[in-house]
Formats: sequence, structure tokens, C-alpha cells
Amino acid sequence: MSKVGSLGYLRLGVSSLQAWDEFAGGVLGFENAGVNSAGETMLRIDAHRARFYLHEDPVDDVTGIGWEARNPIDFAALVSKLRDAGVKVEQGRAADIEARNVLDLAKFTDPHGVACELYYGPTQLFEQPFKSPIGVASFVTGPLGLGHVVLQTDDVKKSVGFYTELLGFELSDYIHIGMLQSTLPFLHCNARHHTLAFGPFPAPKRLLHFMVQVESMDDVMKTFYSGRKRGVPIASDVGKHTNDHMVSCYFTSPSGFEVEYGFGAREIHEGWEVQRHDAPSIWGHHRNFPPQA
Repeated sequence: MSKVGSLGYLRLGVSSLQAWDEFAGGVLGFENAGVNSAGETMLRIDAHRARFYLHEDPVDDVTGIGWEARNPIDFAALVSKLRDAGVKVEQGRAADIEARNVLDLAKFTDPHGVACELYYGPTQLFEQPFKSPIGVASFVTGPLGLGHVVLQTDDVKKSVGFYTELLGFELSDYIHIGMLQSTLPFLHCNARHHTLAFGPFPAPKRLLHFMVQVESMDDVMKTFYSGRKRGVPIASDVGKHTNDHMVSCYFTSPSGFEVEYGFGAREIHEGWEVQRHDAPSIWGHHRNFPPQA
């Protein structure tokens, strides 16, 4: 069955490119890769030409999610499946394809208005190795993709149905959040424990947080203390999650949504059984203030 292979890139509309340049490079360790043909600032975390595309926009939110298909066959099959289900799919213009550094793409919107771009054939720059400005050794990407995103939705069931039935995601597990009186679903499309999750949070933004994973615990802790020293708001202290066992911390980005920075998550394996958890963390992740997203 054709399915999305991974989370490929994020397009973010931000009110201050300068603040993001300082945050992404000086705190998170992302590499500024210049400006694309559409005037967007590109950020690298691996061999891909870009994993993040930033443009000035007071919305301070996600403006596009790039879902990677593994090959042109899967790409065509997913486009057909979306159209057969009545989803409006727009073929990407040549200018969009060039700006996103891919071979082909198509645009659609999910049930709650999140702009999505399905694509295949990302540009790889193996001849220009990723260089973190703060010395992060490497991020865990490859077939697992960029990381994960957690989105705000008013109808969790509808969102899960759309992504599982039309894009091939599968359930990993659920976490019950008592203060929300809601059970949040976590979905995977490859071996990463979850690439996508939803929550009915009382939040003004569609993007609650995105996660990037590093190869060492040292990089998590160095980044945590560096961010604190720089005065970056720490949304959650270091802790370990119940579902993916990720050890991570959360920063509040200049746009208000959060960035999870983690290490050591377990992966989906053959025979995985869907689970339920009654707490988000085994230890830590003390919230320093209410969610900003």
C-alpha cells in the first residue's frame, strides 16, 4: 500500500527572521543555507538542501508541511487516492518545485486547514556536509524524516481518519491528558515512534510543537543549558516521555510555538502493539508556564 514515507520539511511564517536566525543557529544548531528562489530562508539539519523554509509572516505558525513520498509511484498513487476521496489536489507549479528543491510536488489541505505538500525527490547535498554553527554532531533523520509535529485540531477523530485512511499513517499509541479530558493519538509512517500527533488544545496556533532528535545526550544537555543562558524561554525542563521514551526538553520559539529537542527515542518494530498511557512523562518535563502554542 502506498503511504507517506516521512515528514520532509516545514514551512514557517515568522514575524522576525532575525530572531529565528539567532534561535535556529545559536540555540538549536541549525545551519543557515541561504535563500531559495521564493525568497525563503532555508535551514539545514542534514544532507537535504533544506528541512525548514522560513518567510516573513505575522501569523507565526506553520504555513506548510512537506510530506515525502519515497518514489514517483507512491507519489502518483497518493495523489490519486486523495482525489478519489474528494480532496482538492493542486499540481505544484514549476516555481514551487524549484523553491522546494524537489522533483515534483502536489498541494492539498487537511481537514482542519493545514496546508500540505506531497512531494518526492528531495535534493541532497552530500558534497556539502551539514555544519552546525554550535557543533551539534548530527540529527537523527534519514528514512525517519525531519522529526515530528504536533498539531492543534478541534476534531481528533476526523484528523486521524484523514491521515490513516488517505496517507497511510498508523497508530502508535495514545496518551490520556487529564486536564484536557482528552486522549491524544500518536501516529507513525516509518520506524520513528511518531511523526504526527494531534490534540484539542485551547491554542491560537495550528502548530503546537515540532521535534528534532540528536545523536547524543550531551547535545541535548548542552543545548538546554545554552538556551537557558541565552534567556530563551524553557517551556519544559528535561524529562523522559512515556510513549516514545524520548529524553528531551522544550523551548518556546520566537514565534510562540514550541520546539522539542530530544535524544534516545525507541522506534516502531514489527509486531508493535498500540498502547495507552495515563501520563505524558516517566519523569521530568516540568512545565514552567502554560503552553504558548
